[in-house]
Amino acid sequence: MRNLVRTEKKYLLYHVLILSLISFYCLVSYGTLHKHDSIVNYTIIFWCMFIIIKYIGIELFIKKKRILDVGILNLSRMLEIILCAIVVARLRYIYNLDITMVYLFIVLEIYLLTKNINLKWYKFYYIIIFLMIDIVTYKLDIININNIGYLVYVFVLFLIIEGEMKVNIEAIRRKLRENKKLIEGIRGKNIELKIKESEINQLLKRYKDEVNELYLLKVIGNFINTSLEEDVFIENVIDALVGVINFNFCCVILYNENGQIVETYVKMILCDIDRVEIIEMIKNDIDKNFKDNTGIYIKNQNDYNECLNSNIIIPICKRDIKYGEIILAHKDNNYFNDSNINLLEDIRMQVALALENVILYKKVKKLAVTDNLTKLYNRNYLEKLWPFIVKKATEANQNLVVAMVDIDDFKFINDNYGHIFGDQVLRDLARITKKFFETYEGKVIRYGGEELLILILKMEKEVANKILDEYREKIQKHVVKFNSIEKSITISIGFTIYPLIEKNIDKAIDSADKALYSSKHSGKNRVTLAKETK
Repeated sequence: MRNLVRTEKKYLLYHVLILSLISFYCLVSYGTLHKHDSIVNYTIIFWCMFIIIKYIGIELFIKKKRILDVGILNLSRMLEIILCAIVVARLRYIYNLDITMVYLFIVLEIYLLTKNINLKWYKFYYIIIFLMIDIVTYKLDIININNIGYLVYVFVLFLIIEGEMKVNIEAIRRKLRENKKLIEGIRGKNIELKIKESEINQLLKRYKDEVNELYLLKVIGNFINTSLEEDVFIENVIDALVGVINFNFCCVILYNENGQIVETYVKMILCDIDRVEIIEMIKNDIDKNFKDNTGIYIKNQNDYNECLNSNIIIPICKRDIKYGEIILAHKDNNYFNDSNINLLEDIRMQVALALENVILYKKVKKLAVTDNLTKLYNRNYLEKLWPFIVKKATEANQNLVVAMVDIDDFKFINDNYGHIFGDQVLRDLARITKKFFETYEGKVIRYGGEELLILILKMEKEVANKILDEYREKIQKHVVKFNSIEKSITISIGFTIYPLIEKNIDKAIDSADKALYSSKHSGKNRVTLAKETK
């Protein structure tokens, strides 16, 4: 349609040019047109007005984006043939000016413009129009030998041109059809290329997304693996998820070997929510929908809070061992889709592997500072704890109770009841001691052999003496049972208090040890306070 409009407008301009040249010629040669023949004047004027109206009509159709009616266009072209025939006949009759070729030019032009035209009908139309207008113009003069000769000449010329036109135009049309097929083939190839281009662009986008995802995983992996300390590791995981992937809420829940929640870490961004309340909601949701599930649980519309419209619970699992869950939330509804879920799956694997290493490190670290038999802290732990607890006591000006505990007649027990029973005695003593002093936030350490070291902050002398004596009585009342053996044991205790009794912290353990031996030499099964130093 665009090509048709463009061609039509171009030929309208040609017609204006032809009419201008005719008018100019008549003016120069014969003076004003109306002086000789008003019919030529009116026809030219009407033709010009018709061209202008047609041109404006085409422009309006283009602006309103409407489709031109081909039938109206063809009708307008037929009308132009009549106007052209009148001008040609009148100019020859009045001015003896033969412009028959202009008529033939317009006839040919319209033939080229009009698709699917019936050549026989069209030939009959333009010849009859020409003859009828000539007869009307010349009237009786038509039988003049010159006029008859002219008409014969024109008729023969029409036939010759029509024959050439038919051959050439058919060749042109055939060529156009071939070109059209070629263009359609090229368009088909272009469509295929566009489809291929679209597929390539999709592959490139997918490749870029995968590269970005790999880079993101690398960044997160490097970030979360910077520390094997559990607290630091979990904080790094939360910071990576909230900071790098822009979640509004992140919670990490860790389980112990029995499936009980032992730690809960939470971080919120731009969320005004009560932390305790939201954690309880999440735990209830887990207990209800997710407790024994190892797959991802998605809730893309939630009623927790407007900051948590989309939620996802990701289990941290490896080899069917469930270490905990990562709970993420975003303020947008339906935020979680296949793309970010796949990314979170990969992050989950990274976190699970890293957390396994953290737990293993924690166990190894614990083994390094824990006595294997009694499960109490050992001397290695004391070396790390001692500077810290001394500094805390000194800076806060607090009392530090240092007590040494020894099992009475432990060699006799080993020799008479066996070392296996002796080990059971140590295990029972360790278990009771640890549980007893947990109330006072005391630290219990296996100092060596059957000796235990107890450290307690913020305790006065009288209170310490009373509590240690209660502890001694508790041990005395306990009966150690192993297989068929049942036996009670007693302990001796010596203690000092820094800086109340022992002024020199470096001698506090030695001072408590001396007080212990005083208990031994005084009859055992007693508590002895060290002598005050200056």
